[in-house]
Amino acid sequence: MALYVDEIKDCTAIAKLRGLRYSHWCRITADAEAELRLFATRLRLRLSAVSEPGPLWGR
Repeated sequence: MALYVDEIKDCTAIAKLRGLRYSHWCRITADAEAELRLFATRLRLRLSAVSEPGPLWGR
């Protein structure tokens, strides 16, 4: 399983506006969507937090 993680970003302003508990985020990508979903499940993340496949740049 190959996973790629970018640097953690401070998204405090967005988190406060949306009433979210956490304010520091990073993106995780994988070679295959199934690997990403399996990893998210192992981390006990909601699968709704997993974005649809697509280009990373510009998001």
